[in-house]
Amino acid sequence: MKINHSDNTNFNALFVKQTQVSRLLRNGKYEPQNVSLVKINPKNAGDIWALDTVANNWEYDKFSTNIFNNAYQIYKGTEQPKYHIYALTTQRNNLRKLNADKILGLMDLTRLTKRETYISHLQTKPDFVYSTKPKIKGVGAALINAIKETCTTIRLTSLPELSVKRFYKKLGFVPYTETSATKLIWKKNFDKA
Repeated sequence: MKINHSDNTNFNALFVKQTQVSRLLRNGKYEPQNVSLVKINPKNAGDIWALDTVANNWEYDKFSTNIFNNAYQIYKGTEQPKYHIYALTTQRNNLRKLNADKILGLMDLTRLTKRETYISHLQTKPDFVYSTKPKIKGVGAALINAIKETCTTIRLTSLPELSVKRFYKKLGFVPYTETSATKLIWKKNFDKA
């Protein structure tokens, strides 16, 4: 779906906090890189355009498309604004003109209660996911860790692949039903026990 826009589109991403990922150096080692966590405003045409651009650029990724579709339904007024959409970007200033090419990852979530969250979709830029030596790593973890600071419980349904399960286990998630290993939960202080 193409969104009409101009080069002067005003974006309305809200800066949430600075966080870090790891950036690959020429010598093959990683170093910390500061990045911005921003909250996308799904009622703003510029933010919708940025999500549309990401969904088109990450063409083989269905999660970024789902995040865009959720935001677009809110933008059109056909969906209540229940989704909270976050982006991690290398852009550190002028966030009113968010550069879609600098977005490293996206996440949309629903607040179940004031302190409980359900992550609907989490997607890192595919170039980083499907590389044995990605230029940037730690994007998904940075998104989740930022949300951990705002709630006591996070629920999600993960993909069944072993690498995905390992990723969430490393972040302190455990299955919350005996019948499904893909329904996961994280609770504050649960991963420290």
